[in-house]
Amino acid sequence: EDLMKRADAYAERNYLSRSGLMSLALTNYLNSFELLSSLNDIKFSMRKIADNNVVDKETLEKLNDFERLCHVLGVGN
Repeated sequence: EDLMKRADAYAERNYLSRSGLMSLALTNYLNSFELLSSLNDIKFSMRKIADNNVVDKETLEKLNDFERLCHVLGVGN
């Protein structure tokens, strides 16, 4: 109950509906989860590149996925 009161107060202060706030919060949560997952993929990809001194097809796909995610999130633009 307290959480919903806080959410409603925040939404009102920021000219959002409760639904709009929930949508924004869920979008931010999912983006964070996807970013952490992608960072983990990049960690393994970089280790693979360092160990093998080559970029294979799978690693290149992970690097491209990370670049797309960065673009969507506005990182490095």
